[in-house]
Amino acid sequence: MSSGRAGAGVFVAALLLAGSATAVRAAITDSWSRSWLVRGKPDVHVIAHDAAVTVHGWDTDSVEVRVATTRWKLGAGGVRVEPRWNGNRLDLEISHGVPLVGLGSQPRSLKLEIRVPRQSAVEVRTGEETKAPSKIVPAGADPRAGDIAIEDVTGDVDLNAGAGGISGSGLKGRLKARTTSGTIRVDGEFCGVSRRCSHPGSKPTEGWQVVKTTVRTTAVVVPQPPR
Repeated sequence: MSSGRAGAGVFVAALLLAGSATAVRAAITDSWSRSWLVRGKPDVHVIAHDAAVTVHGWDTDSVEVRVATTRWKLGAGGVRVEPRWNGNRLDLEISHGVPLVGLGSQPRSLKLEIRVPRQSAVEVRTGEETKAPSKIVPAGADPRAGDIAIEDVTGDVDLNAGAGGISGSGLKGRLKARTTSGTIRVDGEFCGVSRRCSHPGSKPTEGWQVVKTTVRTTAVVVPQPPR
């Protein structure tokens, strides 16, 4: 009888460990999404701190936001998503507290994906030049944290990567692009381009390449400033 009870105890312990492992795996990832209907041209302003941000233009009269995390939890003490919608304007801020640790070998990541009508005004800020200082722990962090990518948007685009690079394609309109520690590579039809690398000692007027890829399309490539 005692050996049977011991065997049952081992079996129950194994079940508990399996259940704990499943719970840990479930806690590794989290997500949040929301969408808003728009009329006309929306005005989207984003402060994303350490998130890797991707903006897509699409043929739908709505703005859709999706946040996906790995080894972060959403909510109190973790990643906070604060959207404010007023008329056709979205102000969105994503911030975070202490990252989850000890959940295996998967790197931490915080990804923000936004879909907007092709005719939109978009402003995105990431990294150390946002309103609040970054508190992410570098070890195990996503190397793409702070990167901004945007495609297929027509309108005023203002991008400020305080920690990361900037890439864009299929853009039309006026572009402002600033980066502290990454590269800038964009192509489109621009009525005005303003660019800046604010890394100490960098000279954004040197090393720039402006390449006519078609009759109406221009690609602008900025090298990474020296570290």
